[in-house]
Amino acid sequence: MYLFGPPDIARMQRKVDVRGLGKALLKYRKDPAVRAAAATALGELGDAEALVPLTAALQDADVGVCSAAAGALAALGDLRAVDPLLESLGRDGSSKAAEDALVSFGEGGLMLIFQRMKSAYQAAGEARQIVKQLKELKPVVDRLSWAGKKDTAQIWAAVAKSGAGAADAIRAYQQAVSVEELTLRLLRGGFRVLQGVGGVIAARMLIAFAESSDFSDVQKDALKSVEAVRGFWPLELLLECTTSKAAPVRRQALKALKDRPGQVPTGVYVRALSDDDDDVRLIAIGVLGETRPGSALEPLTAVLKTANAKAVREAALSALLRGGEPELIPSMIECLADPALAERSRIVAWLAENAGTRASAPLIGALGDKASAVRKAAATALGRLSDPQAVQPLIRALEDEIPDVREAAARALGGLSDPAAVQPLIRALDDKHLDVRLAAVRALGELMDQRGVEPLIGALGDSHRVAYAAAQALGELNDPRAVPPLIGAFDSQGGGLRAAIVSALFALGDPRAIPLSIAALCPGDHFNADGAKCAVSLLGKLGPAVTDGLLAELQLDRPYVVQALDEVGWKPDQGTHGAIYRASREEWAECARIGGPAVPVLTALLSSDKTSTRKAAAEVLVDLYNQGTLSDTQKQAILAARPQITAPHVSVKGHADSGALRYSDCPSDHHTDHATHEDAGIGVEFRV
Repeated sequence: MYLFGPPDIARMQRKVDVRGLGKALLKYRKDPAVRAAAATALGELGDAEALVPLTAALQDADVGVCSAAAGALAALGDLRAVDPLLESLGRDGSSKAAEDALVSFGEGGLMLIFQRMKSAYQAAGEARQIVKQLKELKPVVDRLSWAGKKDTAQIWAAVAKSGAGAADAIRAYQQAVSVEELTLRLLRGGFRVLQGVGGVIAARMLIAFAESSDFSDVQKDALKSVEAVRGFWPLELLLECTTSKAAPVRRQALKALKDRPGQVPTGVYVRALSDDDDDVRLIAIGVLGETRPGSALEPLTAVLKTANAKAVREAALSALLRGGEPELIPSMIECLADPALAERSRIVAWLAENAGTRASAPLIGALGDKASAVRKAAATALGRLSDPQAVQPLIRALEDEIPDVREAAARALGGLSDPAAVQPLIRALDDKHLDVRLAAVRALGELMDQRGVEPLIGALGDSHRVAYAAAQALGELNDPRAVPPLIGAFDSQGGGLRAAIVSALFALGDPRAIPLSIAALCPGDHFNADGAKCAVSLLGKLGPAVTDGLLAELQLDRPYVVQALDEVGWKPDQGTHGAIYRASREEWAECARIGGPAVPVLTALLSSDKTSTRKAAAEVLVDLYNQGTLSDTQKQAILAARPQITAPHVSVKGHADSGALRYSDCPSDHHTDHATHEDAGIGVEFRV
């Protein structure tokens, strides 16, 4: 047969030779491409006679031939091909083409597909029962699966000795495993087919398998297909699925309904609150917490009180706390006393915000809760309610074993404005925890009681944060006893604390605040940028009255003095002060206009660490010299600096030097100490 080369597939197709194409498909073994072409041609001819060879070709050893046959069967559209195509779903290679072919049949082939899948499901169940019954044979079967010929013969010989029925049992086990594997693969492919066909009928078929409880793996695969198509289901089908006997189906339906707001009756989610599946309940809780229909508040509260699962109770609590409905207040007060709820601190905050004075009694009771987070939240909330009945309980809370609770109690007492809290807060200044002392200091400042002055003066020697707050509090108390200690602290502690001290002295109206503020602008051991900025702001409020004091401290390295002069509205003069001011702001043209008084300032800048500053100062000096308006003394000063001005600029890095010491790799005598710097000469032309 075919002695003179491969069959002419194109010629057969033109002659509509269905029988010849069938023979080529099934008999010509030399070239799978020829067989695949024959299958395609049969599909294009569309003759029912092609059904038999095409279905037989589904078992061809070549994947391409199988795929071509499946595609041709899809083109034929003959429902008799459904069964063999489904069988192909269990085999490697042709399964994808078989799936596509089955999808092409549409809803017309769904019933046949479903019936065949049900039979496969039943066969898989029977096979699994056999596997379970003979599970003691698994070690032997596993050995046979990887043993060589010699070992296999020895294993079967040993089996034969163990009894007449042993070999038959092993073969039955092997057959059952094979059937189970093939049918499960068929079912998975069938699910993808149903998913591809879509529509309500296919959806109901998927749901039927998803509701199966015999095979968890089958159910899982069916659910994947359900999840893939659930968004396209009609509302009626989704609502029906919320009462499915399978919890996964109910979950999938509720998830899909979440994407259809306004179309779902509230009762669907309320009913789901009683579901025996926690995940279903969590979905319903989430939806009701967002939409907050009035009819859902009572069922949500019931879940909060009765649910066994902690996650469900916490979710119900979160849902309820999203709103502020007054009808929830009694339930929230009741839940506050339930130690099983981990998030009771959130209930405390909710009651403080929504219940007003009705929350006072339960919040006072919460100060004795076993959970420190609840006690802390209760103390904070009572401070916001301003209820005088909370003063004594909060005073007792200052003795709590947890520092966070003591801190919250101290802060709350500061807001209640009750003098009974003064002495307990003074005692809290000795607490071993900084945050508690800090809260007590601030609370004493808020209470404005003169009994707090001396203890607050003592707190000036505490850590920086506490001392800072103490200085602020002393300024608020406006007691002259605080002035000497504040001045002493200005000199001893310095740093950022200076800002608070200066502010306090200004608040106290003490005249010594002015020189201290000016001192805070100047570099020194305790200089702090924040303190300097604060001093600039305070001095600016005093206006021109402090100008002389600022000018007395005006130097090139004091930028905050310059800022303060701006704040008080000083207008630069044409003298030395003006020159320092202009040079500090790098206003070189203005320095040139000042003329002679600027010479010593500019000469000093020739030793600046900043290259651009040295160059700018040198250029102005050269211009001033050439203008001929300077005195002889001023000219001599510039000439003395001429070597430094004209020396070639060389960048020198990687060493440190000082004064006039000369290093072999550094040609300049003018250096400041820097590990890496550039200062060898300025390189400005200066002709005399």
